[in-house]
Amino acid sequence: MYANKLIMSNRLMPISDVAKFIGENGEIITPKYIVGEPRDYRLNLRKGVLTLNDGKQVTEPQASFKVLPISVRGLEGAIFGQSTKNWFEVYFINEANQLGLFMFHGFSVDNLNKSSKELRYDETNLCEVVWTVSLKEMTNKATKQIYYMAEFSFEEVKAEDLVTLKSVQQNIKETYGAIYRQDTRVAKTLYSENWGTEKTGIAAIAESVATEEVVELETDGKDKATTKAKTKAKTTKKEVAKATA
Repeated sequence: MYANKLIMSNRLMPISDVAKFIGENGEIITPKYIVGEPRDYRLNLRKGVLTLNDGKQVTEPQASFKVLPISVRGLEGAIFGQSTKNWFEVYFINEANQLGLFMFHGFSVDNLNKSSKELRYDETNLCEVVWTVSLKEMTNKATKQIYYMAEFSFEEVKAEDLVTLKSVQQNIKETYGAIYRQDTRVAKTLYSENWGTEKTGIAAIAESVATEEVVELETDGKDKATTKAKTKAKTTKKEVAKATA
């Protein structure tokens, strides 16, 4: 029984070895991902553990762990019923080939900014390095309660492995369109890599045409579009023609 639990725990761990992005037949993997709903992990800084859905424990208390992010995003917002603060999202693939996400805020975000300064000066992306996340025990001076703060160190992915890493990111983009978490997407983005929800180019223009026509029909309350709606639609369709030329 213990062995089975250990196997399940390992399958929930983030992948940090690029070789695990290659399948048994030599193909580059595409992870399981419900768009807008990555598998939800929590970096619980009260207990010093990484958990799944704030329940199943993935790491031992205070144990460091490694992760190779597929996408990252810094954001600012009043989310999860909390006051406005800076957060950071780390999207990754776990050993079970599922796209997951954990977040952190506060001093841990400050630590990430400090520890990644040299990477940013060298123009190395945070999605091109293996992170080691360490959990440092702290004590609240006022309440005497123990909590944990995340600290970070990085190891660059070898140049020959970057091709595999980029292929995984491309597979996700082609299969699913974009990486994001639905309930945080409206927050202000401060920084991102391989993250995004906005449609661009022809897709955005075509969607704009449909939206304008529907709005005018609903406002007018008639079966046919008003002259104004038709004019807008024609004008926008010309933009589509230009985009496809």
